[in-house]
Amino acid sequence: VDEYQDTNDLQTELVSLLHAPSRNHLFIVGDPRQSIYRFRGANVACFKKMLDRLEHLGGKIISLNENFRSRSSIINFVNEVAAPLGGDPLAAERPEVDPAVFALSIPSPEKTPYEELRREEAATIAAHLKGLFDRKAFVWKDMAILFQAMTTTDLYEQALRAFGIPFRTYGGKRFLDRPEIRDLLSALSFAADPSNTSSLLAILRSPLVGLSDDECVLLAGEKGKDFHKAALSSPRASFIQELLRVKEHLHPSELVRFILKETGYEVICQAIDPAGGKVANLEKFIGLACDLEREIQVTLPAFVEFIQNLIRRGARMGDAPVIDDLNSEVKIMTVHAAKGLEFPVVVLPDLIRQPSNATEPWCFVRGRGVSFKQRDPKFPFAPLVAPETFTELRKQDECEEEAESRRLLYVAMTRARDHLVLPIHPEHPTKGRWHRWITPHLEKVETITVNEVKGLTPERRLGGGASPELAEGLGEGFPLPRLSPKSGLVPSRSNTVTVSQLESFDRCPQEYYLKYQLLLPSGVLLAKHPERLSAPVKGSILHNALLMLAKNKTAHVHDLIAAECQALGISCDDATIHELAAPLQSFMKSPLFDDFHQGQHELRFDAIVEDRLITGKIDWLRQGKTGYEIVDFKTDRIDGGCEERAKNYELQMTTYALAIEMALGVSIERTILYFLHPQKTFEMAMSDGRRDEGRKKIAAILNRIAAKDFHLNSFTPPCVHPKTTCTYHINKLCWLDRQQ
Repeated sequence: VDEYQDTNDLQTELVSLLHAPSRNHLFIVGDPRQSIYRFRGANVACFKKMLDRLEHLGGKIISLNENFRSRSSIINFVNEVAAPLGGDPLAAERPEVDPAVFALSIPSPEKTPYEELRREEAATIAAHLKGLFDRKAFVWKDMAILFQAMTTTDLYEQALRAFGIPFRTYGGKRFLDRPEIRDLLSALSFAADPSNTSSLLAILRSPLVGLSDDECVLLAGEKGKDFHKAALSSPRASFIQELLRVKEHLHPSELVRFILKETGYEVICQAIDPAGGKVANLEKFIGLACDLEREIQVTLPAFVEFIQNLIRRGARMGDAPVIDDLNSEVKIMTVHAAKGLEFPVVVLPDLIRQPSNATEPWCFVRGRGVSFKQRDPKFPFAPLVAPETFTELRKQDECEEEAESRRLLYVAMTRARDHLVLPIHPEHPTKGRWHRWITPHLEKVETITVNEVKGLTPERRLGGGASPELAEGLGEGFPLPRLSPKSGLVPSRSNTVTVSQLESFDRCPQEYYLKYQLLLPSGVLLAKHPERLSAPVKGSILHNALLMLAKNKTAHVHDLIAAECQALGISCDDATIHELAAPLQSFMKSPLFDDFHQGQHELRFDAIVEDRLITGKIDWLRQGKTGYEIVDFKTDRIDGGCEERAKNYELQMTTYALAIEMALGVSIERTILYFLHPQKTFEMAMSDGRRDEGRKKIAAILNRIAAKDFHLNSFTPPCVHPKTTCTYHINKLCWLDRQQ
C-alpha cells in the first residue's frame, strides 16, 4: 500500500482485515511528514499504528532518508525548519555548487496593508523569475509557484502577465471563476433571461460595455425610473439590443463568438494579457459549448444552467493552455497538487497568509467526540456560548491543524531541486505561520537576510461615525458626535490611497511612480545576513510590546520582550532583551505613560478626500484637555535633533488628524511624535492654518496622482543627499539617474 500516511481509520481497518500473516504479506510505503490530507479524513496516526502492528508481527522497517532530488543546502534548510515534525533528517546525495535557498527581502512601510504587501511581493517574484530566465539560468518550464490555496493567485498572475511571463494554472476551480468567463456568462445569462437585473448590471460594468459605477447609478436615476429601459436605450449598450435580437437564431457557441466580435472583447483580453491566457480561456469556453452541442440539442437557457451547475458544484477545471508546448510555461498550482512532483525552481508565495478561523458552532475531534456551542435559554437572542468541552476540543483541533500545516510546508519545500525562493517581509508582522516558522532559520543560509516580523493586533475600521465602543474606550465626559452618512458613492478600490502612498509621493514623486505605478520592488532582493537584529525587527518587537503594555500597565517589560521574541522564533540573549527593554522602561517613566491604558491603540481609519479613500492606522488616539491627541511612536534611532526628523513625518501626522476629524467629527488638539531613541517628544498643535495647508497638500498630491503627473519639476529629491537609502536611486532606476 503506497502513500500510507494518507489513509484514514476505515482504510486502516480494511487493510488489517485483508492482511493475514499466515496467507499473505503486507508491504507499506509512507512518510508521516507528508501527511497533508487531514481535511479529507486522513489520520497520520494510522501510519504509526500500522508500523507498531507490523513490528509486533516480526516485520521489518526500512528507513529511506537519502534524497537524490534536492541540493544539499535545500535539504539542510528543510531539516531545520521541519525539525518539530520529528523523524530522521534527510541526507542529501547531490553535490553543492552554489547557494540554493534564496530569500527575497521585500522592504515596505511598517503599516502597509496586507493586499499591498502581496501586490509588491507578486511583482518581486515575477522580476526574480524574469531575471533567472534572462540570465539563461533556467527556462520557464523549470519554474513552479506553489500556493497554500488557489484562492490567492490573482495578484501573482497579474504580475506574471505584466512581466510577459507565460504561465498555466493547474487544478483548482479557477477557470469558471476567471473574469473573462464571468463576463461571458453574464451576457449569456441576460440573453437567456432579460429580466435578470443582476446580469444586466454585470454586463454594463464589464469591458463588454464598460460603464463605470457612477454611470450605472445615473442610468437608474430617480426612484421609479425603469432601469432596464434606460440601460437598453444607452448608446453605449447598443450591443445588448443586438444580443437580444440574434439570440434565438444562434447556438450558444455561436452566440459567444457573436459577443466577442461585436464588442472586440477578444482584443481587450489580448491587450490585458499579452501572454494569451485570457484568450485561451475564451476559446476553451467556446469549446465547452461546442462539445455540449455535439452531445445534445442544447438551448441557451439549458447551457447557462449547465455552467451555473458546474459552478455550484465546485467543478475543478483548470485554465486552458496558452501554447501547445505546456513545458514552456511557469506552473501555478497548490502544494497538494505538486505532491510527488519536482521542479528545478520552486517559489513559495504568500508566506504571510493567515489561516482561516473556524466559525462553526460545533467541533469534532477524532477519539474525543463532538461538542456544540450552546444558547442560554434565558437569553435566546444572545450569542452562542462555548462550553469548556468545546473550548478544549477546539484547541486540540487547532493543534492538529497546525501540525498539518507544518507537514504541508515540508512537502512544499521538498519539491525544489535547485532553487528554493522564499519571499520575506522584514518590516511586517508574521501573520502567517509559514513566515513565522521559516524566518528564524534564514540566518543559517548564505546570502539570506533574516527577516523576522511581529504579529498583528486586531484593527478597528472607522466609518461615518464613532462606535459606542470607541466612545467608551476614549473616556467618559467627552461626547463623540455621530456624522450623518454623506451622499455619493464610496470610491472603488482603485481610488484608494494609503497614508504610506501619500508619504511616498511627498518624499519623491518618482519613488511613488516606480513603487506604486510600475510595481517595481522597493528594496534590494538579496542581502547578506546582518550580525544583529535589524532596525525594522527591533521596531516590530517594540511596537508589539507597547500594545501589550497598553493592555497591562503592570506587565514586566523584560517578560514582554522575551515573550515577543519567543513568539517570533527569535533567539535573544539577556543582553539583547535588556537593550530592547531599556527604551520601554524609560517610556514608562514619562508623563505619556500615565494614561497609556486609555484611548484606542492601533486604530484603523478610512476617510474620503477629493473622491479618494485614504486609509491608514494610528498608534494611539487619546483624550486631551480640549480635544483629542494622536500619538505615534518612532523606534528608529536618532543621533541628531528630533525637530529635523519630525519634519519628515508632518504630512503623515496631519493626514491622521484630518482623517480622524472627518471620520469621527471630533477635534484633534495636537499630534505627538514620541521617539523612543533618545526618549524625546515632539508636539505640534493642530491649528487651522496647519489644517488648511494639510488639505491643500493632500489635494495637490491626489490631483497629481489622478493626472499621473510624476515629474520632479523643481522638486529636489532626497537622493541628492550623500547618505540616501533610496534603492531606486542606488539601482539607477529613477528618472533623475537616467538623465545623468
